[in-house]
Amino acid sequence: MPWIDTGQLTQDDYIEDGKNEPTPLDVMTQYWLYNGLDCAVTWEVNTALDRILDKYPECQLIYKFERAMQAPALDMMRRGFKVDQHWRAEMIDEVGAELKKYEGRLNALAEVIWGRELNGRSPPQLKAFFKDWLRIPIPITRKKGEEKESLDRKVLEKLYEQYFYAKPIISHILAIRDKTKTLGTLRTGIDSDGRFRTSFNVAATETGRWSSSENAFGTGGNLQNITERIRRMFIADDGYKLAYIDLEQAEARVVALLVYECLLRMEAWCAAFGFEVPAICSAKELYLDACESGDLHTTVSMLTWPELGWSTDEKPLANDGNHLAYNRRVADDSSRPFYRDFTYRDIAKRLGHGSNYRGSPFGIAQVVGKIEAKIVEAFQKKYFAAFPIESWHKDVVEKVQLYGVITTPLGRRRQFFGRRYEDATHREAIAYQPQSMVGDLLNLGLWRIWNHYKGSREAQLLAQIHDAVVIQYIDNPAIEKRVIETCSRLIQTPVQLGQRTLTIPNDVKVGWNFAKADPKLFADGNPDGLKSYKGQDDRRRSKALGLLDRPIR
Repeated sequence: MPWIDTGQLTQDDYIEDGKNEPTPLDVMTQYWLYNGLDCAVTWEVNTALDRILDKYPECQLIYKFERAMQAPALDMMRRGFKVDQHWRAEMIDEVGAELKKYEGRLNALAEVIWGRELNGRSPPQLKAFFKDWLRIPIPITRKKGEEKESLDRKVLEKLYEQYFYAKPIISHILAIRDKTKTLGTLRTGIDSDGRFRTSFNVAATETGRWSSSENAFGTGGNLQNITERIRRMFIADDGYKLAYIDLEQAEARVVALLVYECLLRMEAWCAAFGFEVPAICSAKELYLDACESGDLHTTVSMLTWPELGWSTDEKPLANDGNHLAYNRRVADDSSRPFYRDFTYRDIAKRLGHGSNYRGSPFGIAQVVGKIEAKIVEAFQKKYFAAFPIESWHKDVVEKVQLYGVITTPLGRRRQFFGRRYEDATHREAIAYQPQSMVGDLLNLGLWRIWNHYKGSREAQLLAQIHDAVVIQYIDNPAIEKRVIETCSRLIQTPVQLGQRTLTIPNDVKVGWNFAKADPKLFADGNPDGLKSYKGQDDRRRSKALGLLDRPIR
């Protein structure tokens, strides 16, 4: 056990024996003490949790669910993801060249300002550069009870918004950090057997969503937030094929259900106490209907901009055309864009998501890019007039201000410790419910898939990607059809509120590597990449390339 750091424990660290001089202990005794302390602390934590669960019995089901999720998580962590060594080497060269490019540009900018190069990964250099040369004060942040100056990603992103003249410097620093981290994962994150093993953290986030990081042995890394080009590095085992099962528009559908539940509760309360039911309650199912219409973003466009001449059942099309297809063409008509190169459907898709989470016009404009805040403001005015989403926003804010606690319809309870009157706390609480519910619904389906195929070679879980799961199955058309039908059924969980039942549909893509088959991203189109599954896939796996197949550059 050489990797355990006991910190030179002595007997007097644990035993009051009245001696003045500490008694050194041999290594094995230190290990035994370390082991005993580990067990004792775990027991104490369990005792404290029992008291909390007795006080809040509604949390017991969530706690049992979290414990049950450790089994599929550990199964995926042990199995790992096979790595294409040829593409890995290609990515090391590509990312290394990009890192060198960004470092050169940053140095050129720094030499103009302070006459020397700037190391974007050196905190002391960055602090001196920002304070002394850019005249930007470095915010004080509190981490683990200690206050200190910090230039982490969150701080730099805030400074990016506040100081326009620092934007080129900050964007290059963030790019250098990202490329350095990616390059480190590509070079050192692969185990000796050629597999990438991430550590899935089941209970690491406040929303209940999983996170991923390097494993206990220092290899692996975050598998949930990697670029499409690097995803191509991850491939199915020999004789297997991948399936990427993704929940479709999951967060929007959950928002729709929460809006419906909020107004349904308001309607019931008014009826119980003899008050007049507000007119807005009649629109409680409007957004939910839009989500289940077959094309949410086109339906949002129709209700937000009714003046565009949409087709309806009362207004027949020539040649008995399809109304939904016609309206999508209208919403996606690039010859009549809403703003710059954004079509009406583009705007409904991009701005609708941020507006659901009460994003400000300025904040959404910054995230979307190439769009002005006044355009977002105009969209939100029409969007919130068409859908009663702000009623749900107000309900969440009231709960946070009064109680500081939000509980999802699935029973996950969260205490908010931020200032209850601050807008940041309100936005965090609004985003909590949809993100938490999507995570829980996906993980429940993931557990069912794992339990169904436990111990089977026919299909195996490989990864959880926030609102999707990745499996591999025996590369055989008959098995493929059976596995995908089974997994699509198992991952669906109906949620009923009032008279409505929400079942989030899923989309399945299949292939032999983890990236999309897309000619825009890959020169060869990535023939083994993921493609939508429509009942069959007639492709065959390409010949695997080794390191010796790489061209000499």
